[in-house]
Amino acid sequence: MSVTSISHGVLLSYANIGVLLAGASGIGKSDSALELIQQGAKLICDDAPSFNIQNDQIIGSCQNQYTGVMHIRGLGFIHIPSIFGQHSIQVQSKLNLIIELCPKSETPSQSIAQMPMVEYTHFNFHHISIPILTLEKSADRPMGLLLSTAIKQFKLRMANNDPCKKLIQRES
Repeated sequence: MSVTSISHGVLLSYANIGVLLAGASGIGKSDSALELIQQGAKLICDDAPSFNIQNDQIIGSCQNQYTGVMHIRGLGFIHIPSIFGQHSIQVQSKLNLIIELCPKSETPSQSIAQMPMVEYTHFNFHHISIPILTLEKSADRPMGLLLSTAIKQFKLRMANNDPCKKLIQRES
């Protein structure tokens, strides 16, 4: 699956990075977002964020009646600020990164598994390019930990301060 729209997914702010968790219905976007909220992320919108362009940036928000509400399979609708506190939601966020969750591939590509650094693909929304990271989702992977690490690593790369990039350049 590849990202063709940014209208479906869970929009969060984590470490001041606006992240859209995208992927097929039932892949675990909301469950993964709930893990990130437990780690300090702020929910912008579950399932259907609205996006607009402001000052050459994509800004995501939520329709008022759905602010702070998530739907979790088996639990139904939950009100995030009542469970995690008012600090666990945010009205809007710039979109910096899309993380697409995909099913664990039955025959993983050796080249992807052994890549020293992740290269992002990009999604173009109007004239703005948003990096996409594809992450395999399976029950045996700690998704909350992997997602929070991926977002923090992305933040380092955005600041041009990725120690691993420097390490790989030295080895080349």
